[in-house]
Amino acid sequence: MNTTTWKWPRPVPTKEAVIWLAVGLLIAVVGWVKLINLLSFIAYLAVALQVVNAIAAWWMACKITAARTPPPPLFAGETATVVGQVVNRSRSRAIVSVREAGVPLPRAWFLPALPAGESAEFTGLIDYRARGRHTLPPIEAVSAYPFGLITFRRPLDPGGDVVVLPPLGVVDLGELRRWLLRQTAATDASRRILRRAAPADGDVRGIRPYRQGDSPRDVHWKTSARRDQLLVREYDRTPPMDLFLVVDPWVPSVPTDRISAGKLEWALSVAVSVAWAWVHGELPGHVTLLVGGATWTLRGGPGTPAFVRVGFAPLADVTGSTTIGLIPSDLLRGAARASRMVITTRPNSPVAAELRASGVSVAVAEPNRPTPWFTPKKVEEKGIG
Repeated sequence: MNTTTWKWPRPVPTKEAVIWLAVGLLIAVVGWVKLINLLSFIAYLAVALQVVNAIAAWWMACKITAARTPPPPLFAGETATVVGQVVNRSRSRAIVSVREAGVPLPRAWFLPALPAGESAEFTGLIDYRARGRHTLPPIEAVSAYPFGLITFRRPLDPGGDVVVLPPLGVVDLGELRRWLLRQTAATDASRRILRRAAPADGDVRGIRPYRQGDSPRDVHWKTSARRDQLLVREYDRTPPMDLFLVVDPWVPSVPTDRISAGKLEWALSVAVSVAWAWVHGELPGHVTLLVGGATWTLRGGPGTPAFVRVGFAPLADVTGSTTIGLIPSDLLRGAARASRMVITTRPNSPVAAELRASGVSVAVAEPNRPTPWFTPKKVEEKGIG
């Protein structure tokens, strides 16, 4: 959570305060001209009330500190809760509001009586529909205590960056694995890799009697015939399945036209959707993301949802490039032991050709070729935040 620094509150007269002051001045003029002391006293009282209001509101706004914690990276169209904390650092209760600043429709949280030295949480929903980096609105303390004539505003927290990843589409993981097997079955080596990663495989630990529900493919027929008993193979734990994703964000021009921009967003959505489905599947292994550009960006980590959110953050900043450099060989470590996939915006991707020329068999997904395992998500333009 960000720590806040003390800043001088800003007084903001309300419409009622202006009217009140104008009436007080009018009464003061009448009292001075007519020599009516009672009217002069009322005018002085009206001014004094504004001074009292200003001092009390200033003190209330100075009592608290507050900060909000930005959420972890979100997917476009995903709704998340942002949690903030208000602390009353004074020795008396605080009556104050916390409000967003600098936005057309600010949200406010009223704290009617926050005890001395205590803290309170306030929450708000955010929902960004566009990929990229967004900034939470800053928050400020607002007090018009006790009469509502003079409002003091004190900046509390400048906000923070929210990373918004491409939207998540729907991926049929079983169909994706079959597609990967067909696409990368050009060499015997790739067949061995995918078979070793198949969820039904594993080291045979022994045999045991058949139980209802066992697959007929696991029956050890020779031993069963010799012992006159139906026996099945018993496997050790299936080895994890690694995933190696290469994103080729080529665009024909910068800034891109609408069609090229659509292809780029499609490719980025496919990349994050495949990784998200993969880590929620059976025995996910290490996940690696390689993003092209003039220089390549590499991110690798465990096959967990938390890593996909954090490790795939570079996809929020991708704008596309007309120049995609060659892949440094040291970035391909571990690719031979993983299911490999190139996600590109163009047909006949040179990146895929480069990998194949170096002996790395890859599956290629691009917008003009059918991908029956992927259904894109349509994100509405309006959002919260």
